[in-house]
Amino acid sequence: MKRTIVYVDGFNLYYRALKPWNARWLDLEAFFSASLPEGHHLIQVKYFTAEVDPFLDANAPIRQRIYLAAIRNHCHLVQTIKGQFAVYPISAHVIRPFGDRFKRFFTRKNRVLSETNLHLNNRQPMTENELGEKVHVWRPEEKGSDVNLAAHLVHDAWRGAADSFVICSVDSDLCGALKIVRDEIKVDVGLLVPEGSGTKALSQSVSWKASMTAEVASRCQLPEQITSSTGTNIIKPENW
Repeated sequence: MKRTIVYVDGFNLYYRALKPWNARWLDLEAFFSASLPEGHHLIQVKYFTAEVDPFLDANAPIRQRIYLAAIRNHCHLVQTIKGQFAVYPISAHVIRPFGDRFKRFFTRKNRVLSETNLHLNNRQPMTENELGEKVHVWRPEEKGSDVNLAAHLVHDAWRGAADSFVICSVDSDLCGALKIVRDEIKVDVGLLVPEGSGTKALSQSVSWKASMTAEVASRCQLPEQITSSTGTNIIKPENW
């Protein structure tokens, strides 16, 4: 059996799998034990996240603290490593989602910005080659988790902390670290992504790829009530 460490991009997992699957109250330890291919034995989960800002949802930090407390008290193989969450102002041009210019510049964040401003300001459709006026917006963003994940991955592989190292992310910024682990340190490195997800660049940077499923996530949920080490009850947030 290959002793295996899983490295989880927490926000990536939440938005690409747990929220769509309605499986937010996930038992990370049970889920990754069940999702790893045959022949792997889970020895640790490193969970990379950041304390969310109440900028978009005042109750989000409360739900997150409850979940992290549940993980801390129930999942003994899970280590949480925190980055930071920042909200800062940026300037950007309003865009109209059509044509070649749209295909070149489209991102999820730009789409939200564009549709919001077109609606609020009642802008007329622009020509394909025209950029709209520059507007100022607040941009919430997680900082540090991808760098922390890459650093832990390379360091653990270099010191021989396990036989296999598996990332749970679709962030192609991790390709460089994965190739170092596979090609320079020469150990087994895998990719776990939601069924139907993943990028060609990531797939080409690992030794193997496997899928996570909503069905397994639904079976690997935490108990609705967990007793903490101090004797208090940790209760699953409403609608989770």
